[in-house]
Amino acid sequence: MAQRLFTVLSVLLLAAVFAVPAWSQEATAACVEQYDADTNYFPDQVETEYTEGFTVEYFNNYKLVTVLTPYPGAEETFQYALVQCGTPIPDDLPEEALVIEVPVQSIVTMSTTYLPALDVLGVTETIVGMDELDYVNTLSIRERIDSGEVVEAGSGSGVNIEALLELEPDLIMMQSFGSPDFDAAPVLVDAGLPVVINGDWVDTNPLGRAEWITFIGGRYAFNRTLEYWHDEAAFTAALAQAAHDPAQRATYLQQAADLYHGDLALESLDSEVLLVRREQMRQQAMNALLELGALHLAAGMFSAAADTYRRAITLDSYLEAAHRGLLRALAHQNERGLALAHYQSLQSLLHHDLGVDPDHATRALAVAINRGDPPDRL
Repeated sequence: MAQRLFTVLSVLLLAAVFAVPAWSQEATAACVEQYDADTNYFPDQVETEYTEGFTVEYFNNYKLVTVLTPYPGAEETFQYALVQCGTPIPDDLPEEALVIEVPVQSIVTMSTTYLPALDVLGVTETIVGMDELDYVNTLSIRERIDSGEVVEAGSGSGVNIEALLELEPDLIMMQSFGSPDFDAAPVLVDAGLPVVINGDWVDTNPLGRAEWITFIGGRYAFNRTLEYWHDEAAFTAALAQAAHDPAQRATYLQQAADLYHGDLALESLDSEVLLVRREQMRQQAMNALLELGALHLAAGMFSAAADTYRRAITLDSYLEAAHRGLLRALAHQNERGLALAHYQSLQSLLHHDLGVDPDHATRALAVAINRGDPPDRL
């Protein structure tokens, strides 16, 4: 679970289906009105280097995306032909490939992990359905839910096929776990619904995970502000100083943590190098916070440790190492009730979003806290 993708997200497929073609001069997507077989409608192409989870092949009027690892141990793969709207569907597509005209106009998301990415892309108005509505915190999407513009579709064996058929979405994006107890995908496919399996969560390489969020084919522009470059340089310098000065390590890690204000200030993502750097910085910030929390615990600064671990959790709500650190910090403050309540909330989150329980180390820690073991033995 510690390797689970950070909460935003990994969304090559999302970006691909919503991106405005580079040849378009309009701010909004539109279908091709006069098709030219010699025109390359996808001139901006990405070559993956680190991930083994998917491949992309480019053709003049479509992209063929193959998800190679939809879930751990999978022997099946999934293919999606993303065909530019207004152009003909090729005759020689793989037989099992699902054809999707892009950009899409409506989507159902069967996991909250895709929501921040859709928010970044500025396409939350295309969300017409979700698995459950109670767990949504993204403001722009919460407003659509409150206004009745988003339908609850359910999940697993409780998925509402009739509601989804009535919505007629362009695609339904979801995860697959290779288990009939949790997977609604086969049932939805049998009903003729356009299901896209996103395997981002399986990727264990941080740079590979970054490639899942490579935004291609869109008219985006990176906001290279002076403030960003100053903070990025200072952040990197603080981490370097922490590595070379063990006596002041906590001080420099705190400086780095204070300089990290979240994802880079991006109005655009026009470079995969910048995207990878953004993910690298997020991973570096999380690692710095985990180590800083451990140093605070060792120094008996339990309240500071708890605050540090909470901040790490805001960067990746599935990061169980941070959750365990927070549980220990709360136990040291004689807040065992709060610690157990936090564990229960983590358990609910993982079960809802991923269909799994906390890992063995986290469960064992919760048992020890509930049993009343001394904090210094946790």
